[in-house]
Amino acid sequence: MNTCGAKTRRGTPCRRRPVPNKNRCKLHGGASTGPKGGHGIYSTTYGKEEQSILKEARQASLDEELALARITLRRLLIAAPPPVGQGKLTQGGPDWWTMLDRFMGRVGRLAEQHAKVEEVKEIERRLDELTEKLENDQ
Repeated sequence: MNTCGAKTRRGTPCRRRPVPNKNRCKLHGGASTGPKGGHGIYSTTYGKEEQSILKEARQASLDEELALARITLRRLLIAAPPPVGQGKLTQGGPDWWTMLDRFMGRVGRLAEQHAKVEEVKEIERRLDELTEKLENDQ
């Protein structure tokens, strides 16, 4: 039996059947017809010039992505309604609290990923030291 195989929130493989002629179930993108255009947190926060820069930044390192998210979070806090910020978000624009919540989550996830990468680098460094020590002892 063919299964979706995408990772669930628990980290286990999804066991649902994929959408016909696709590799994923409908919950994991099998029913998707592709992106429809600008929507979501980036399109509501960044201008056209920033969005073009963002396309280039997709190849950025985790450090650069984390820095970008922190800059955006800072901009959001400045634009927040008083007493937090200067209240520069326009009426009818995106909901400030929703955007703040999403960016706090984004920064948090990136920081977790960054910590994991640093942990792996430290393990690799220790492994290299132990390998070198073992080679010198022989």
